[in-house]
Amino acid sequence: MSEPLTENELDRLLHAPSVDEFLDQQETTERSLADYLSELLAAKRLERAQVVRMANLNETFGYQISNPPYGVDWKKEKDEVLKEAQDQGFSGRFGAGVPRISDGQLLFVQHMVSKMRNIEDGGGRIAVFLNGS
Repeated sequence: MSEPLTENELDRLLHAPSVDEFLDQQETTERSLADYLSELLAAKRLERAQVVRMANLNETFGYQISNPPYGVDWKKEKDEVLKEAQDQGFSGRFGAGVPRISDGQLLFVQHMVSKMRNIEDGGGRIAVFLNGS
């Protein structure tokens, strides 16, 4: 029989020194942390992406592999991309500049680079399959 997820459990998790310590303190259970969080999201009628945006989280990754879209332009996103490049500079995704409107795959790669884990946190690696154009 599994225990219900409560706000208290979430609060304990948020205040634990680490996720591992939180899990070590738990009674033996078949439920995982993912189960807890999935149940909480469902109860609050939220999706993971919404929570990330609402918390203004900037997720980074140790490993990424991608096959970016070929032959796709970014004309629809032009105003938003140029504004971010101007406003955020190297703090944003496009500090190195923006590619031609027709080069959506380079824009995609720049986004991936911005999601690499910081060197202090172990760094990140990216594998990208490009079409060579």
